[in-house]
Amino acid sequence: MTNTNNDPDRGCCHAGKGSIEECPRSNANVPLFIEHLSSCLEDRALDPEDITMYTSDEQVDEVYQTLQATFRSGRTREIAWRKWQLKQLWWLLEDNEGRIIQALHQDLHRHAFESIFAEVRAIKTDLQQHLRNIDQWTADQAPSAGFVVNQVLRPTIRYEPLGVALIVGPWNFPVSLLIQPLMAAITAGCAVLLKPSEVTVATQNLLVDLIPQYLDPTAIRVVTGGAAETTRLMARKFDHIFFTGSVGVARHVAAAAAKHLTPTTLELGGQCPAIVTATADIEAAAREIAWIKFLNSGQICLSVNHVFAHPAVEEQLIRRMTFHFNQFFREGADGMTRIVNQKNFDRLQGLLEKSGGRVETDAPVQGGSPRQLPLSVVSNVDMADPLLSEELFGSICPVVRASTQEAIDSINNLPRPLALYIYSQDDQEVEHVISSTLSGGVTVNGVLVHVAIPEAPFGGVGDSGHGYYHGEWGFKTFSHMRTIARPRPLFRKVSSLVMPPYSTEGLKWLRVRDGMGLKREWSLEDERKLQRRSALSRLASRFGTIAVLFVSLALADFKTGLSHETPFVLVPYVRSLPFPSPFYSKELINTSVTIAEYESEDKFDAIQEQLAAIQQSLRQVNQSPSHAAVPRPVSSTQGVPPFEGQSSFHHESILAKDAAFSAVAGSQGRPLDDHVSAALSTLTHSLNRNPTTSEDQPTTADKVAAFSASKEHLLPVDLAVSVVKTVKAQPPFFLVSHSCRDLLQIESLCQSLYFPLQSVPAGSLTLLHGLFYYIIRDYLYQGHPDLARFDLASSMEFCERHFSLGLNSYDMVTTPTLEKVQALWLGVIKAQEEFDIHRCWTYLSLAFNMCQTMGFHRSSTLKGDMSSAAEAKRHVFWALYTIDKNVSLNLGFPSHFQDHDIDADLIKPSSNPSQRPWDLMALVTIEFATIQGRIFDQLYSISASTGTDEKRSRAVQQLSLDLIAVRDKLLAIDVSSGLYADSLHGMAACADFIAYSEMTVIYRAQSRPNDAMAISSQCYETATMALLSHLKCFDFFRGRQTHKQMEYVNWILLYPSFAPFVIVFTHAVVTSSTTDLALLQDTVRSLDLVKGLSRGSMHLYSICEAFAKTAQVLVDTRQTVTGLEHHQDGSLVVPVTTDGPGNIALPDVQWPENTFDSMNQEDISIFLNDFIGTGRSVMDMLNSNYLNDMFR
Repeated sequence: MTNTNNDPDRGCCHAGKGSIEECPRSNANVPLFIEHLSSCLEDRALDPEDITMYTSDEQVDEVYQTLQATFRSGRTREIAWRKWQLKQLWWLLEDNEGRIIQALHQDLHRHAFESIFAEVRAIKTDLQQHLRNIDQWTADQAPSAGFVVNQVLRPTIRYEPLGVALIVGPWNFPVSLLIQPLMAAITAGCAVLLKPSEVTVATQNLLVDLIPQYLDPTAIRVVTGGAAETTRLMARKFDHIFFTGSVGVARHVAAAAAKHLTPTTLELGGQCPAIVTATADIEAAAREIAWIKFLNSGQICLSVNHVFAHPAVEEQLIRRMTFHFNQFFREGADGMTRIVNQKNFDRLQGLLEKSGGRVETDAPVQGGSPRQLPLSVVSNVDMADPLLSEELFGSICPVVRASTQEAIDSINNLPRPLALYIYSQDDQEVEHVISSTLSGGVTVNGVLVHVAIPEAPFGGVGDSGHGYYHGEWGFKTFSHMRTIARPRPLFRKVSSLVMPPYSTEGLKWLRVRDGMGLKREWSLEDERKLQRRSALSRLASRFGTIAVLFVSLALADFKTGLSHETPFVLVPYVRSLPFPSPFYSKELINTSVTIAEYESEDKFDAIQEQLAAIQQSLRQVNQSPSHAAVPRPVSSTQGVPPFEGQSSFHHESILAKDAAFSAVAGSQGRPLDDHVSAALSTLTHSLNRNPTTSEDQPTTADKVAAFSASKEHLLPVDLAVSVVKTVKAQPPFFLVSHSCRDLLQIESLCQSLYFPLQSVPAGSLTLLHGLFYYIIRDYLYQGHPDLARFDLASSMEFCERHFSLGLNSYDMVTTPTLEKVQALWLGVIKAQEEFDIHRCWTYLSLAFNMCQTMGFHRSSTLKGDMSSAAEAKRHVFWALYTIDKNVSLNLGFPSHFQDHDIDADLIKPSSNPSQRPWDLMALVTIEFATIQGRIFDQLYSISASTGTDEKRSRAVQQLSLDLIAVRDKLLAIDVSSGLYADSLHGMAACADFIAYSEMTVIYRAQSRPNDAMAISSQCYETATMALLSHLKCFDFFRGRQTHKQMEYVNWILLYPSFAPFVIVFTHAVVTSSTTDLALLQDTVRSLDLVKGLSRGSMHLYSICEAFAKTAQVLVDTRQTVTGLEHHQDGSLVVPVTTDGPGNIALPDVQWPENTFDSMNQEDISIFLNDFIGTGRSVMDMLNSNYLNDMFR
């Protein structure tokens, strides 16, 4: 095909600027085009003959249609055709080796040795492997399904070509990284469209010229183009896209492929690190790292990007690397590849200039040409250095001083690398590094070796790519594994047993029986012992086999005298040895042998075990003793427009539409004019469209329609099944205490995520992880016997980690769903437990926005829902409401959930006597939260600060009465019949503490921030009652199990603002009251017992301890704070000066050394001035930066 286009308005020349994005647009005018052409020639020093016009869109369409037609004709499926094309590839390389070397030298100034080593030789080696094995790879394979299945069903696996494949090559190895995927596609039987890199112009032109000469032009074609042309090219539907290049471009490739659900293979590279440990061979490490940085000037996706050097060997390593760098430069300019273009050259030099490290080596290149960058070793580099901000892809080598563990941690904090190189003589250390990291491949004590292993897969992971090739793996990449069953007539008779009508008698043979001797009490340690015994047994069996073989061969040799054949016969058995053997050598491996290699007898049993486990799990998950089927969750946003209030334009438009239809309905049966009918139809269509979602953009629900959670993101199936069964038999404390009565939700979530048959609502996976975290945590604390065989601690950590990742993902802030709101509610609870109040507030904000968008706050929006769905929405709404009101008051922020805009129905208490007390307590909590909202609105809001004193006094009195009434209502609940009644009794016993704590906040508002009175006598008395109530209810939990004490911490201690402690402290240091001091010290001692249960309890204890120590010193010395006065009525007053209220400060006394372990004298003064002088809430100050920094 012709790849030139003489019309400058239809294409552009290769830019030569270093990136395809910098090419001018295809519709550039002629003067600009000629100007750009001149700049290209000047920048790249190219001849006009080297400039290739891009393939036009019309030519691409013709090529695309030709390839589609060829593949549909079946031409490429023929094995003979595939072999013919592979052999033609061989002759293309053989006949044009000199031209390839010349083109690569022109593009990259690469030495002939590097071109043969890295390009031509690699392709030819892979070609030979494909030609040797193509018959074996393409033959139908029989699965290891067992003798009976193979005889009855006659199954086979056939590798079918995917279709028309697009291969996009890079510029750093423009021949091998285009031709190697091509040969894999040919072996698989695909038609192929090649897109070489436009950056390496000479090589691109050579491929455009050679490929049509040697390969079948009806099945293999080449097109050229820049960014715009490639974007239009990928808009077409291909059957596979193979892309090698950068991560940024790969994201666009993946997005284009996703529109057609096209599978992709992405080979992207990455920041490949080398770890040089204290036991490494420094000479070998330095020489090999220097070599790979010299090779192609470091422009290799597998090159060492940076080195982690152990402090013990860092200096020696840098010294030897410097030596080898200088030695490699002796060949001078002829031996060194140049940086591909000026842009990358300037980028690398700019990184060197910005680096905070020290350049140890900067050897000049004698007679070098433009863009030849000397190899540079940079020491004293840390992880924040600009050199580590991106993949270098050049001849710079930063060295970071780090221990092995520090290196592992740094690697895990960066994107997954394509390769990891480890230099160490300690096998255990090597294994620790490998098992603690994840990379595309690993080479120990060397570089690039893992890539050259025949039959081994090559590919990346994460940001370094996905998919594999090389050898058979490349063939499989471009193939579809098609399972074919040919059941015999006997199978039809057997299959009739599973057809209706069903009978209970059939269950006897349908059930899978234990034929493996499984034991219910089997522990993890038992399994480990069995594994060790099995390994020893296999090793002994191998030694026995080898011993028998040696004896047999010795007898044969004695009789026939053919001892020289012995090593060749032994090769397959020596390969299977678990340790290095003197018989195992490269020459022996490449020698043809006649004895079949050893295959494990356990393969059949392993497959049977996996199938049995899957079948058993499916049966258990789908069983339900109380109902016929478990409903699958349906996305809460499907078909539901966002909620809008009565003042919105959309609501007014609906009313106008109704008026229009009413007017037409009053026409008394007269026929409507066509224009009227059309107008009404248009009006209805316009209003029914969702104005917030573009019809051209996929919604979140669309994106998750084919969602299927991979195994690494889910708990094991058997654990999930056991947890679901346990929840149904004995609901955990978390679900019961939060009135989560829909126990089937967990079962339906598991079915949807483990066995997806329908679309899964966004947020479902995060919700499941959150629910499993709390459920497993409860069962772990209880020591539930049904789950004793599982490692619940690790499973809980797994769920916690993935729950956190889900909450912080971008998907969580997009289109709202019920599942997302429920997941955020769990996140709010967890943030409260961790005393991360501001993160809690952030999640509350997001959850509130979603609730409002979906109309959970209005009863009218839930009328059309099923009762279970409506109740779930009401439950999560009111659960968030109660937390929001509490956190709002504690932080001194306005609440998200405004009562004047809420008319949602309350949750309905369960009729089940074991659950009903919890539901009644939840309803009382909602009432209590409403009062908390009123406390802020009427006493602490901006509008409240402008009200009259009389209005404030009435509010204080009424709120106090209402609070006591709610407390009495809670105490009236009969908790004796409830599940976990002991916890119910404990929470009821703590009602006084919470009530008095909130009343302290109410009475605290009797004085305004600028008033002379700081603390009223009522406020002080109530605060004292609150602390006494805390000590009383703490006795209820003192001797209980740890998880019961955590209930007190999470549900009671951290619920109010703990303002009473600060009030009593202030009164103590002003009045030198020993009674107050004793109360403070008793409170601190109680907190000391629970400080280790959570971050919140530790934080609270540390601050209260500092205050108590301060109070003790002041009371003992009879010194009082300045800036506060004590009046006879018990109130504390701030004296007013000419400059306003005075400053509160601690006296200048001799403080004991251990008084201020965490807070100093100035910190406590700042705290008191903030609390009394500005009226800030205690919780807000406890979470302030200046306090948080002290207790880290």
